[in-house]
Amino acid sequence: MSYGANGAVKICDSYGDNWGVAVHYYRKVGGPQRLSDFKGPGSDNCNMTSNIESNPIILFTACVIIDNVDYCASPYQDTGR
Repeated sequence: MSYGANGAVKICDSYGDNWGVAVHYYRKVGGPQRLSDFKGPGSDNCNMTSNIESNPIILFTACVIIDNVDYCASPYQDTGR
């Protein structure tokens, strides 16, 4: 889910099932952030953040969105950055 030396996060909705996916994440500096995708299958249908290598993503968790509610894996995963 994170890439670019953990400077960015990319998320892709793999199924056209009307459920979305999201990632909740923290950068080294700043508060909680969220990125989502409801686009369905296709490699061009992903959403991604800017690659800020100077402010890497340090924690993240993957979520499925059902009826506008994020159901996330717990606990957050550490990127080691």
